[in-house]
Amino acid sequence: MKQIPVAVLPLFLGSLSLGAALPGQQSSPRPSPSERAKQREAILRLAKTSQAKQSFRRLQSVLLLLEEGMEREGLDLLGRFYMDRTETLLPGTLPSTTPANKLLIRVEERAIQTLLHPKGAMTSPVRIARALLVGLRPAKGNPRRVAINRLTPRALALLLEQEANPKALAEVSARAPKKETKGRSPRPVLALLKRHAADGLKLQKRAARRSLLMGDPEARRSCYKLALRYPRGPQRSDILNLVKARGLAAEAVPTIGLGFSSKYPLLHTRSARALRELGAKEAMPLLRKESFHLAKVLAKLREGGNGGAGPRANISLIKQQTIVRDYEVQVAQGAAVADPVVDVVSEGVVLDVKVLGVSIIRHLLLAKREVDKAYHALKRGTPKR
Repeated sequence: MKQIPVAVLPLFLGSLSLGAALPGQQSSPRPSPSERAKQREAILRLAKTSQAKQSFRRLQSVLLLLEEGMEREGLDLLGRFYMDRTETLLPGTLPSTTPANKLLIRVEERAIQTLLHPKGAMTSPVRIARALLVGLRPAKGNPRRVAINRLTPRALALLLEQEANPKALAEVSARAPKKETKGRSPRPVLALLKRHAADGLKLQKRAARRSLLMGDPEARRSCYKLALRYPRGPQRSDILNLVKARGLAAEAVPTIGLGFSSKYPLLHTRSARALRELGAKEAMPLLRKESFHLAKVLAKLREGGNGGAGPRANISLIKQQTIVRDYEVQVAQGAAVADPVVDVVSEGVVLDVKVLGVSIIRHLLLAKREVDKAYHALKRGTPKR
């Protein structure tokens, strides 16, 4: 059997399936199953003979496999292409300056459609999103798994984009009964990604966070708020590194700075540490304002003292019993009579409580120290932990 020459590849790419007519030509008869099987074998042989340096030809082979319904083989070859690449670019940030990268973007779009429309009856976006997240597994040298793990965040971001469409939201609200939608999120895919970004497994967390950062502003804000949930460690660093890699540091400053409006000093401390690690110069005015505010609060607390007359309360659990304490002898006309002396004995517990004062100066001092440290680090240009 003859092999398909490389020069014929652009002809296959111009059609959606093998045997389709090219523009300006008459449609050829549909190939028989045996001929179609031979054509698929030829495509697989061509994909295997492609050299590592021939990126454009390898991507052409991937696109042919995906168009012909051989998703497993196509994803496997795409994963091998990813493993052989020396660049470490995030999904969705590939340059489009060379023909190979332009074709790679086209191949990735086709592979994402393959992930979003699997063979089966899954049509609900929430079910598809859940299946994509549950299907994430460590690659361990498996090329197909490498391709799936890399393309899943972009597929989830596409589901978010479709869900954020006002027409889609209106259709969902009009189609669902009010009883069923009561208490539920109007955007179930977004709610699902929020849960997995916070409490999922390691791969699920990373994929959900990437997809949230690729989504609409509401989805991105939900990912920024996760930086306040983790006080320190790799979780917060991972989120902030993803934000910086996507070039969203300036946009994340107002959301992360919401911790300064909380009544809990701990959130003030977390916001200052996150803004310092984020390294965005746009946070300097916010940090300066927060430093002045904390200084005023501390001055008022020091002037007014830390104690004072607070509220007071008491409770008594007492049992009283009458007893004869003594006798008094009464003598009259030669007769002596013992007159008992009665008394009351109390037994029980009396609890008396008074609030002397509550000190928050220590927590406010810690928050102010972190705010000043973040401000001076950004001013010097050294936003390190």
